[in-house]
Amino acid sequence: SQTVFEALHDLVKRTGVAALIATHNMELAGHMDRVFALKDGHLEERPAESHEY
Repeated sequence: SQTVFEALHDLVKRTGVAALIATHNMELAGHMDRVFALKDGHLEERPAESHEY
């Protein structure tokens, strides 16, 4: 999965396109520019480096 993430990250940086990744992997989420969490049925933006989900 690390290889896939690195390839996707390279594509995003090179082309400027956006990518949406749904994951339960908080280590991976920590590498994202923006992180959202679903809490009590509501979408909340969280700091990317925060692992309080």
